Amino acid sequence: MPIELLIKNVSHDYSGLPALSSLNLKHEGTGIVALIGANGAGKSTLLRSIVGAQKLSNGKILLNQNELYPESPYRKAIGYLSEQNPLPNSLSVEEVLKTSALLHQVHYAQQQIQIESSLQACNLMSLRKRHCNTLSRGQRQRLGLASAIIHQPQV
Repeated sequence: MPIELLIKNVSHDYSGLPALSSLNLKHEGTGIVALIGANGAGKSTLLRSIVGAQKLSNGKILLNQNELYPESPYRKAIGYLSEQNPLPNSLSVEEVLKTSALLHQVHYAQQQIQIESSLQACNLMSLRKRHCNTLSRGQRQRLGLASAIIHQPQV
């Protein structure tokens, strides 16, 4: 499904140190967008702002003409896997996905279907009963991705 992501005059600073300065960007359609830049260029700040994990100093971010901000209901349309992916060691892969489905408000009747779909998409079917503390780093990353897509986000 095509989307429109509009970033309008976005700025953010940390105690007076600019991380983003009057950034404007428009993405229409589908596909993958890569943010490439030097350390400290503001890539993570921008992503955290898009997903609503951080308030902006100035500007607006719109998804399909709906403003995104920390309390925005439109954030549900976004899946996000942060660089830091803490997983509870005492839970199994399947239990993590059940928890993610609940947090993302996946309807009860759809939860098992979405869990199976995420397990399949991230090649985790054979690991579904394993606990997080037994997973390799790559397996943990795939579980983080499965958690980020459990609710079938647009973005």
